Amino acid sequence: DGSARWSKSLPVNVRAMLLTDDVLFVAGMAAVAAQPLADPGQQEGLLVALSASNGSVLAEYPLDAPPVLDGLAAASGRLYVPLVNGEVVCLGE
Repeated sequence: DGSARWSKSLPVNVRAMLLTDDVLFVAGMAAVAAQPLADPGQQEGLLVALSASNGSVLAEYPLDAPPVLDGLAAASGRLYVPLVNGEVVCLGE
Protein backbone atom coordinates (compact mmCIF):
# COMPACT_ATOMS: atom_id res chain seq x y z
CA ASP A 1 0.00 0.00 0.00
CA GLY A 2 3.07 2.27 0.00
CA SER A 3 2.90 3.18 3.69
CA ALA A 4 6.02 2.91 5.84
CA ARG A 5 6.38 -0.13 8.10
CA TRP A 6 8.55 1.81 10.53
CA SER A 7 10.58 5.00 10.79
CA LYS A 8 13.57 5.88 12.91
CA SER A 9 15.61 8.98 13.76
CA LEU A 10 19.32 8.24 13.76
CA PRO A 11 22.42 10.19 14.86
CA VAL A 12 23.82 10.08 11.31
CA ASN A 13 23.57 12.19 8.16
CA VAL A 14 23.05 9.31 5.74
CA ARG A 15 25.40 8.91 2.75
CA ALA A 16 24.94 5.18 2.07
CA MET A 17 22.46 2.38 2.77
CA LEU A 18 22.46 -1.34 2.08
CA LEU A 19 19.64 -3.81 2.72
CA THR A 20 20.32 -7.51 3.30
CA ASP A 21 17.67 -10.14 4.05
CA ASP A 22 17.22 -9.00 7.64
CA VAL A 23 19.52 -6.01 8.27
CA LEU A 24 19.50 -2.44 6.97
CA PHE A 25 22.96 -0.86 7.15
CA VAL A 26 23.02 2.95 7.25
CA ALA A 27 26.27 4.91 7.15
CA GLY A 28 27.20 8.55 7.01
CA MET A 29 28.58 11.49 8.90
CA ALA A 30 28.01 11.32 12.62
CA ALA A 31 25.38 13.94 13.44
CA VAL A 32 27.13 15.76 16.26
CA ALA A 33 26.08 19.33 16.96
CA ALA A 34 29.69 20.46 17.39
CA GLN A 35 30.77 19.10 13.99
CA PRO A 36 30.66 21.62 11.15
CA LEU A 37 29.04 20.47 7.91
CA ALA A 38 32.01 21.60 5.80
CA ASP A 39 34.60 19.02 4.72
CA PRO A 40 33.43 15.38 5.03
CA GLY A 41 37.07 14.24 5.17
CA GLN A 42 37.47 16.00 8.52
CA GLN A 43 34.36 14.51 10.12
CA GLU A 44 33.76 11.23 11.91
CA GLY A 45 31.59 8.58 10.34
CA LEU A 46 29.05 6.21 11.81
CA LEU A 47 27.65 2.88 10.65
CA VAL A 48 24.35 1.72 12.13
CA ALA A 49 22.85 -1.76 11.69
CA LEU A 50 19.06 -1.86 11.99
CA SER A 51 16.57 -4.72 12.01
CA ALA A 52 14.88 -4.60 8.62
CA SER A 53 11.63 -5.86 10.14
CA ASN A 54 11.14 -3.34 12.95
CA GLY A 55 13.94 -0.74 12.82
CA SER A 56 15.51 -1.62 16.15
CA VAL A 57 19.21 -0.75 16.41
CA LEU A 58 21.31 -3.92 16.33
CA ALA A 59 24.73 -2.26 16.46
CA GLU A 60 26.60 1.01 15.95
CA TYR A 61 30.18 1.29 14.70
CA PRO A 62 32.19 4.53 14.73
CA LEU A 63 34.20 5.16 11.56
CA ASP A 64 37.38 7.24 11.18
CA ALA A 65 35.72 9.17 8.33
CA PRO A 66 32.35 9.21 6.54
CA PRO A 67 31.64 6.58 3.89
CA VAL A 68 31.91 7.25 0.19
CA LEU A 69 28.51 8.27 -1.23
CA ASP A 70 26.49 5.10 -1.99
CA GLY A 71 29.61 3.01 -1.35
CA LEU A 72 28.40 0.15 0.88
CA ALA A 73 28.85 -3.35 -0.52
CA ALA A 74 28.19 -6.84 0.87
CA ALA A 75 29.60 -10.16 -0.26
CA SER A 76 30.21 -13.58 1.34
CA GLY A 77 28.96 -12.52 4.78
CA ARG A 78 31.10 -9.37 4.90
CA LEU A 79 30.25 -5.67 4.71
CA TYR A 80 32.68 -3.34 2.94
CA VAL A 81 32.63 0.36 3.79
CA PRO A 82 34.91 2.61 1.70
CA LEU A 83 35.67 5.88 3.50
CA VAL A 84 36.34 9.33 2.03
CA ASN A 85 39.86 9.25 3.55
CA GLY A 86 40.81 6.31 1.27
CA GLU A 87 40.43 3.52 3.85
CA VAL A 88 38.14 0.51 3.38
CA VAL A 89 36.55 -1.03 6.49
CA CYS A 90 35.59 -4.71 6.29
CA LEU A 91 33.16 -6.12 8.85
CA GLY A 92 31.96 -9.70 9.11
CA GLU A 93 32.99 -13.26 9.62
